[in-house]
Amino acid sequence: NLLNNAIRFSPQGSEIIVGTAQLGDHIMAWVQDRGIGIPADKLTKIFNGFYQSEPPDTRHYGGLGIGLTIAKGLIEAQGGKIWAESEGEGQGSTFKVLLPKA
Repeated sequence: NLLNNAIRFSPQGSEIIVGTAQLGDHIMAWVQDRGIGIPADKLTKIFNGFYQSEPPDTRHYGGLGIGLTIAKGLIEAQGGKIWAESEGEGQGSTFKVLLPKA
């Protein structure tokens, strides 16, 4: 879902960075794009079920708004965390996942 969203919300041909790092007894993974970005007031709301950052009458992107909710549920069920970072609209986004090692 994170990679699919990065592709969908980024200009065609733009760079998407996927990475991992070991942090003690956790593994962090991230997906960073150069897409449309996310306003600060919406960074936590995007994980709510059926939430769309654009109003229905002006939406440019499809989807039901449940992908991030499902991802969050699966990650938290494994004792992990997920969050988004963005400098704002037009600045791209980074989604980070922190999971405990098995």
